[in-house]
Order: sequence, then structure tokens, then C-alpha cells
Amino acid sequence: MWQYETSSEFNDAERAALRFAQAAGQVPNAVSDADFAELRHHFEEDEIIEIVAVIALVGFLNRWNDTLRTPLEAAPRGFAERHLTGQGWTLRKHSGAALCGSATATHRSTENPPVSLAPQALGSEATAGLSRPS
Repeated sequence: MWQYETSSEFNDAERAALRFAQAAGQVPNAVSDADFAELRHHFEEDEIIEIVAVIALVGFLNRWNDTLRTPLEAAPRGFAERHLTGQGWTLRKHSGAALCGSATATHRSTENPPVSLAPQALGSEATAGLSRPS
């Protein structure tokens, strides 16, 4: 995937969209006027809006899962370990899922304990105004 610029697997429109997504995913956002101009060579305005919406949704879900330390399921974990480890990817705090087909379940790291969103975990000060009306 990271060789999309030179891979014959992608056409020019797909390369422009991937380049745009890569720039949009940087912090701070690195999308330029040239990136939009390149997209307009291949896509209509409503298609560009859809591309941006997907990038934004995936970015939100990545932040959500990273913040809550969501364990990876066996299939995406296996894919990432096979294909992304060579580019520096590591499981880190998302190690709570059991490996599919393995007799040994991977335990949740005590270095990054799961986050509880239950009201009692927030404390009485944080939940004082959250009671339901009768």
C-alpha cells in the first residue's frame, strides 16, 4: 500500500486519492490546494466530499479506538502483524484480544489499563449533573 505511487496496482485517480488521504491524516493537516486540484482532475465535487467524509470518519474511529485502547480482533491483528510490522507497526496498547486459533490468550497490558466510562469511574464531581429526571 505504501508504494502506491509506483505500484501498477493503482491508477492515477487512486494515487491522487491516496496521496490526499495521506496528507489529510497528518497532524497538522497537510492537504494543499494542489492536492485538491489533483483530485478535481479525477473526481466530481460530490465524490471529493465523499472521499473527505471517509477520511474524516476513519480518522475519528482511529482516535476513538486509540483513546479507548480497543483490542484488535484476530483477523485485523494478524493482517497488521504480517504486512505492517516491517514498516514499524506494533500492537502496543491494543493487545487485549485473544489470537484466533491459539490456545493462549494474549493478556491485556497493565502498562495501559482499559479505560472505564462507567459513571462510578468518573467520580461524583464529574457525574453530579448527569442524573436522569424522574
